[in-house]
Amino acid sequence: MLEQALNLRTEVFEKLLMLIWGLWKNRNTKLWEDTARSPLDLLFGCMTWLEEFQKSRASEKMPRQPNLYAWQSPAADTLKLNIDGAYVPHLTKGGIGGILRNSRGNVVAAFQRLVHFVSSAFHVELLATQAGLELIRRHNYRSVVIETDCQIAVQDICSASPVLTQYGTLIVDIQTTFKNLQLVRLCFGPRTCNRVAHRLAGIAFESNSC
Repeated sequence: MLEQALNLRTEVFEKLLMLIWGLWKNRNTKLWEDTARSPLDLLFGCMTWLEEFQKSRASEKMPRQPNLYAWQSPAADTLKLNIDGAYVPHLTKGGIGGILRNSRGNVVAAFQRLVHFVSSAFHVELLATQAGLELIRRHNYRSVVIETDCQIAVQDICSASPVLTQYGTLIVDIQTTFKNLQLVRLCFGPRTCNRVAHRLAGIAFESNSC
């Protein structure tokens, strides 16, 4: 196999190494925890890990972005909740995550959760928004800015017009929750401002627990 691998193109060789690592990890999980991922789940998980690794390597080579594109702390006496979702096509599960920080950048709360029966990346982003609102409501946090890198979700949730799609009911539920919470607003932020929430969603996606 090694002789054949040395003749592969770089991008194919990278996928092979990631799959070998995934099989080794899956074998150890089965041996020590008596749980294992399905072949399809393992395949898409390995490709997700590879994509994350390639993105991180690419960002290291890129010139530093201005502070405008880094996470910005909220105003005094205000909290900021960054949320994100992780999803791979052809799977019916996703991951959601969020991190709540104060004006000094200190972590107040965080969450990550595996979600089932999802149909798209947009669906997962909406579920992340819903979970973030539930966190705020449950702990009665005041004056919170929710930041997401899904601009379409911000537009649909903040729209006064009805959303006539399969996600319309979910969006209405989110809009109703916003109306019942005081001083909570939703805004868009670039992916570079949302890295921690993105990683939390990725961890949830890779997990096998609910």
